[in-house]
Amino acid sequence: MSRLNDIKYTLEHRKAFRKVEKILFGKNTIASLFHDLEKPVLYFIFGDRKWIQVLHRKINRHHVEHYIDVNTITKFWLKQLIVDFECARLTKPDKPLNWIETIDKYYPQLKECNLEEILPKEKYYELKEKIENCLTETKK
Repeated sequence: MSRLNDIKYTLEHRKAFRKVEKILFGKNTIASLFHDLEKPVLYFIFGDRKWIQVLHRKINRHHVEHYIDVNTITKFWLKQLIVDFECARLTKPDKPLNWIETIDKYYPQLKECNLEEILPKEKYYELKEKIENCLTETKK
């Protein structure tokens, strides 16, 4: 993927993030305005996708890799993490799993964080179709 495609990919993900956050939690946060904002700049300057991905995950609180202990992740950042996992499947062909499947497969340690309290699975499944429909709106 070229630098330009990496930038476009990230911008589409950012747009989806705001839509999914609003659907799941009823509002957009200030954090969503800055979600992944450094990535297009880093792609433009450095272009090394793998290095940028590692750096991004280490420095951003909406990624598990930022934390030494998952029990220190606040509810706010757990919400951001859920939104990030969920909207990734809408914009990233290499990430087809929803947030629940992503946690089950890659981050089982997050099950200690009482995610059911943050976003009950029943509520998520009620909203899932609305989330999937926002994909076509996101592509516009």
